[in-house]
Amino acid sequence: ILEFEMVKNRKNRRTVIVNTVVCVLIFSFLIYTVIQLSRNFSVSVSTLRTQNITDVSYADLKGYIYRDEQVIEADDNCVADFTVSDGERVGVGMTYANIYAVSDMQKDSVKDLQDKINSLTKRIEMLEESVNESYRVADLKQVTKSTEEAYYAFINSVADNNYSNAGLQGDHMLGGINDYLIITGRLDRANNIISSLKEEKQALISSSGGGQSGTLVSEESCYIYRETDGYEQIFDYDSVINMTFSDFSQTVASAVPSEGHGVIGKKVYSPKWYAVVLTDVNTCLSFVEEQAYDVIFPDSGDKTISMTVERICFSEDSSEGGFIVFSSNKILSDFEFTRTVNIRVKTNSCTGYRVPTEAIVMLGSERGVYILSGNIVEFRRVTVIGQGNGYYIVNTYDDDSNEENPSEIPYLNLNDLIITSGRNLYDGKILK
Repeated sequence: ILEFEMVKNRKNRRTVIVNTVVCVLIFSFLIYTVIQLSRNFSVSVSTLRTQNITDVSYADLKGYIYRDEQVIEADDNCVADFTVSDGERVGVGMTYANIYAVSDMQKDSVKDLQDKINSLTKRIEMLEESVNESYRVADLKQVTKSTEEAYYAFINSVADNNYSNAGLQGDHMLGGINDYLIITGRLDRANNIISSLKEEKQALISSSGGGQSGTLVSEESCYIYRETDGYEQIFDYDSVINMTFSDFSQTVASAVPSEGHGVIGKKVYSPKWYAVVLTDVNTCLSFVEEQAYDVIFPDSGDKTISMTVERICFSEDSSEGGFIVFSSNKILSDFEFTRTVNIRVKTNSCTGYRVPTEAIVMLGSERGVYILSGNIVEFRRVTVIGQGNGYYIVNTYDDDSNEENPSEIPYLNLNDLIITSGRNLYDGKILK
């Protein structure tokens, strides 16, 4: 009986062991099956098609204009009627203004009279330019559009307290209105407006109580400007190339314009001019001397001028930053040479594919993205060449393919569908 019980117990233990092993195997198989099914289970993913973009970075800076300028002076009781356009280049021996004496007027009144004469002269010049232009009826749509754009730009400039640009846009509006009159066959009306303005200017000069007392003749070739700002002798043109950071900082901090009584305009002898900007060390380091940059002037209707970096000068201990000297020989007829200017300079341009930050993954030591090819998830390598707010710029397929790299993993290509969101992704996964 005892031996029988022992045999029975051994059989029971074997049965328990066998059953336990079978249960473990079945359970393991179930877990494996669930994992495999879940890895290929239908999931929701978001995709973005790969496209080429060019990402441009700008530096917004404030600068100061330096020109080779000298003020034109007359007697305190005199005004000038300029016979050349504002900013026009005159040769040696050329008469550029008639001088008229005024009587019994305060200095401020003389200055106001000169400003009114200059304003009327400017309006007459703009209208005469329109009359002399050759227009067709087909130009009417473009003229109307340009005038409307000038009007809205004028309103926006006034709202932004940008009165310099507002004045510029107001001039464009006046010219556009006159162009409209000419195109629509009302040339006589335009000429009548010009005649009225000339009569108004002459009456203004005559009412000052004096007659013509002389003329101004150019002794050397130069550009003639009617407007001055009182800083002509403060921002010294000859000092630009040699001044230190301390010199420039002192000039900006202590600059006080002269009142300019007796000053009726200025001469500019050289077409070369400078825009000098104060900025931080990092911005200075992002520019290269003797390299040309496209400089945008927002206060002059976003005019763009190619300018060369002449100098980059740091403060004595670099803690205060430095200044950059931009130069140009280009003078645009409708460009406002205000003493202080806001400028935007393109510092970097990066062309490649734009990839959202969340799409970048690491597969071992390789950086890349998952793409959707049909219903299969595949991994593609990328080479990051730039970064913005929430995205990377990566090399194009052509650029990457030209580089030597032993890896067999393909690069991201144009029109690939980048997966920007999804769970449990891996190379080779099948989406159902």
